[in-house]
Amino acid sequence: MTDDLVKRLRNRIEALEDALQRERQVMGVMLQNITMRDQFAMAALTGLLANPVCIGWSQCAEDCYQMADKMLEAREAK
Repeated sequence: MTDDLVKRLRNRIEALEDALQRERQVMGVMLQNITMRDQFAMAALTGLLANPVCIGWSQCAEDCYQMADKMLEAREAK
């Protein structure tokens, strides 16, 4: 490899590492606001999308949060 190519690759790697660090900071802020209920609803949504049984996105969202509420109730009953 030429010195110029190595320099360009190093600069590109540095730029990608900086971009990754910024993305991690954004994701960290986003994840701070996610509740356990949200996490359970996301898990329910993943399952429903794998085997769709809801009609319409609004209904699907409501169903996911109802499932999340049931999961929280079951968790508290332990």
